[in-house]
Amino acid sequence: MISPKPSVLASLFLGLTLIANGAQALPEDRAQPIKIEADRADMDEKKGVSTYSGTVILQQGSLSIEAEKITIRSNTAGIEEVMAYGAPAHFSQQPATDKPMTHAYGESIEYQLNSEQITLTGQAKLIQNGDAFSGKRIVYDIRHATVEAMGGKSPADGRVQLIIQPRKPTQ
Repeated sequence: MISPKPSVLASLFLGLTLIANGAQALPEDRAQPIKIEADRADMDEKKGVSTYSGTVILQQGSLSIEAEKITIRSNTAGIEEVMAYGAPAHFSQQPATDKPMTHAYGESIEYQLNSEQITLTGQAKLIQNGDAFSGKRIVYDIRHATVEAMGGKSPADGRVQLIIQPRKPTQ
């Protein structure tokens, strides 16, 4: 097994840190109403579960989720979890007014609102500021500004791939 040189590890860590920096969503997003468009909606208020299918678009402020199916779990305090399924499903949100949109893709996207964590599974991809992660599974912790990308257990499942753009020196 060949281990990478320390400078490669430092560059990789810097890239992981930079992609996660500024990951906080626009603060006004949570205060906005949630808008959902779908071909079909099934709601069970007692269980706190709503399922939307067809071409589904969920929007709240700058946050947008597009999928073939979205399931929302909620309790008396509000929405706890949003699950999106597609080929692939697409999540996007603007981290700050002066930052470009963050895009996330996966065959399934699990968004835990309380912990502000997004798990992308199956053809997972995360793009922010021109940097990109791809792998079998990606866990994106918005609150703590961390990304964990995983490949498959065998070489046929694919490996984690990163594209890190060069940074302009600060003056």
